[in-house]
Amino acid sequence: MRKLIIILLTTLLFSCSKQGQFDKKKETEEILKLHNLQRDYHFNKDSISFVNQLSENFISVNKGVITRPERSEILNRYNSYFSSVEFLKWDDVTKPIIKFSEDGTLAYSIVDKIVKVIYKNEIGENVYGETHFAWTAIYKKYDDKWRIECVTSTEKPNSIGEKDFIITEKDIIPEGTAYNSKTSTIYIGSIYKQKVIAISPNGNINDIITQEVFENLSPIGMEVDNKNNILWTNVALAPIVNKTGKNKWKTTIMSFDLTTNKLIKKYDFIEGNQVFLNDLTIDKNGDVYATESVNSNIYKLNTRTDKLAIYLDLKKFGFPNGIVYNQPQHCLFIATNEGIVKIDIETKKAKLLEVEENINVKVIDGLAINNDYFIGHQSSKISKFYFDENMERIIRSEIFDSGDEFDSSTTGEVGNGFYHYIVNSQIRSGINRKKNQLKPLDSLENVIIRTRILK
Repeated sequence: MRKLIIILLTTLLFSCSKQGQFDKKKETEEILKLHNLQRDYHFNKDSISFVNQLSENFISVNKGVITRPERSEILNRYNSYFSSVEFLKWDDVTKPIIKFSEDGTLAYSIVDKIVKVIYKNEIGENVYGETHFAWTAIYKKYDDKWRIECVTSTEKPNSIGEKDFIITEKDIIPEGTAYNSKTSTIYIGSIYKQKVIAISPNGNINDIITQEVFENLSPIGMEVDNKNNILWTNVALAPIVNKTGKNKWKTTIMSFDLTTNKLIKKYDFIEGNQVFLNDLTIDKNGDVYATESVNSNIYKLNTRTDKLAIYLDLKKFGFPNGIVYNQPQHCLFIATNEGIVKIDIETKKAKLLEVEENINVKVIDGLAINNDYFIGHQSSKISKFYFDENMERIIRSEIFDSGDEFDSSTTGEVGNGFYHYIVNSQIRSGINRKKNQLKPLDSLENVIIRTRILK
């Protein structure tokens, strides 16, 4: 009898153990199937099916940032991403490593992948981009189906294209940035040397527009009209950029032919007690819009009539600064002391973008736009500010770049899949405001112009 009881107990325990086991081979194949479907979803641009693999509790860990994005936010992001590129490669470098928890309810995969895409730049030219990713995806069983609970992702530093250009002329005090997509040339405007510097892709640094052309004016905001090969720049004489120390203000817009680097036109001066054209942008018609920061006005230069005049009074917002044009919505976005303002060009209706709690979009200097986010400069850091599908609310932010080398990072420009920007203008730390003079050269740093890939 005792022997029989032992046999029965042993059988029962073995049976329970068998019930607790899972078919590892089958579940591994199931995870691999989901993994391979992700490739199909990218090439077929099926963002809905891709997002359906994620659980309701999905967590993202990317470049040191932990987020719990809403499903709609993830869907918008992938819709934007899939519509902006064509995939050439989304291939595993090595076979994914797949492991399971003892009870078979959790799994993780370690993925090593090369992604290669082709996309159009600002002037319709094809640009190729390649990134080597690695990530860990954690899966959890929900109603006998695997869902992705969390993804932690990283990428190898891209040595091709990403670099720092060092300007050893410490006292240039740069403000404006522009980019020529045809030649991959970066343009930097120097306030205190009153000139424009060109940086070629191989790192050659040359003055292309000199102080003799600008006379007593300093180049401020700049942008390249790639279609017409024109460099547009706001110029100003004002106490904050005036080496003479005189309390005199005047400002206007100048245009230059980038084939010859010669002046095309200098428009009539805007003069007054205090006037200062700061940043500018160009719309699809080639018209120029500029922020006049001191009096909170937006100016428009109609390039067909050559008329420069106030386009919109923006006085309920303080110090309009960075400005960027969005072609799909034919609207302007302007950085102000209160936040980012959206302006419908046809109706001139201005609206302050709503912002999720604990996101700061106030007092941005340079402002750019790429895919589904703004890029904003806030002195010691550059951030990405993600917006909703209507571009009327900031829903998430993350740091794009920052560090000890940052010192009044003023502006940057999107071009050919990269962001090109001033890291340390020294526009505050390098100037003695009481005397309105530059500090001694030995107290200044070399100027860093950085190029970094965009995602």
